[in-house]
Amino acid sequence: MTDPSYEAARLELARLRVDSREAYDQAVVRTTELSARTLGVDRVGVWLFELGDPGVLRLEHLYVASTNTHTEGHVLVMDNASRYREALHTRKAIVADDARTDPITSSLRGSYLEPNGIASMLDAPLYVHGHVVGVICHEHVGTPRKWTPQEVDFACTIADTASLICEQAQRLTVERELRERVANASANESMETVTLLARSLAHELGNVFTATRLGTDQLARTGTGASRDLATAIGEALVVGERLVTDLRRFADRIVSQPPASRSPVGAVLARFAPILELLARSHARLVIDVDPDLSLAMDDTALEQVVLNLVLNARDALVAGNRSGTIRIEARRTAEGASLSVSDDGPGFSPEVRAQLGHEYFTTKRHGTGLGLSVARKLAQAAHGRLEIPVTERGARVELHLPRA
Repeated sequence: MTDPSYEAARLELARLRVDSREAYDQAVVRTTELSARTLGVDRVGVWLFELGDPGVLRLEHLYVASTNTHTEGHVLVMDNASRYREALHTRKAIVADDARTDPITSSLRGSYLEPNGIASMLDAPLYVHGHVVGVICHEHVGTPRKWTPQEVDFACTIADTASLICEQAQRLTVERELRERVANASANESMETVTLLARSLAHELGNVFTATRLGTDQLARTGTGASRDLATAIGEALVVGERLVTDLRRFADRIVSQPPASRSPVGAVLARFAPILELLARSHARLVIDVDPDLSLAMDDTALEQVVLNLVLNARDALVAGNRSGTIRIEARRTAEGASLSVSDDGPGFSPEVRAQLGHEYFTTKRHGTGLGLSVARKLAQAAHGRLEIPVTERGARVELHLPRA
């Protein structure tokens, strides 16, 4: 029989929402406290791998129930903990009744377990976009303890919740960086360009929300009752987009000077932006990026990202509308006039009638589309003294951005 305290805890977890950095911090605090109380452990820690170093874990947050304190910042180097690190990538949970003798966790005995009085561990990996980014650790202090199947299941639920919190925090970071880029660029752009950026960025955020809803819809269809509640709670958090759109409109009130010429290293920009593109495209398409690594385009980074994002999403939507999976290819090459960047797909393509209307503001073939995506891309190309072309292709669709030399 299920302990009612577990169901009550799961319901409280489902109600957590992250729409700001402050809300993220509060969600982490509440998750660790709730987990410690429900499982009856003294220590619950959220650890994340250092960026670019999978052998180092950084303590994002630790709650100690016996002292009711919250700390962070400790670093754990796992040079001698290869079995533990491997288990994080191959197991749903690491269940160590006696952590000091368990073959997976014993390597942590001298450096971590004994100094903190830890006898038993129940750890579960954290996933963001399908990749292990860290671990949530439930640490029992005192004598060894045998974990029950119900406790292991609950620990996995905690890890799933923490993973969603991390994903939401990552999305907030992306959105904040996009807003900051617009704010920095607006000091050097005309009223028309600032207005365009504000409108297009609001459009891009809508696409990010759509990607989030795809995940929550899947969770609502396939999850348990608690998971469905969690999916509903995440869906409700997306209303923060309305406030973001309001903030973006304020940028359009500024009139500033014409921006200086700028150059974008296309390889570096796409490498930085690829994780977002892969997240948005992966449900229906394989993303292929084939660019000249030394090529620079006569367009600033933000504008280039917006053009690519709109074209990739249009390609993905074409595959979805055609009820097929396929490949989306991004290519960039030098040309006689300067450089070109193209986005192509192997979807149903365009009829001559549709092609004649493409790029006109508010024209769309999507049931819930706005028609802004391709129009924004065309205007950004023109602002960079380039052009957008949609050639006739034998299969699928191809959109080309042609720019002068950088």
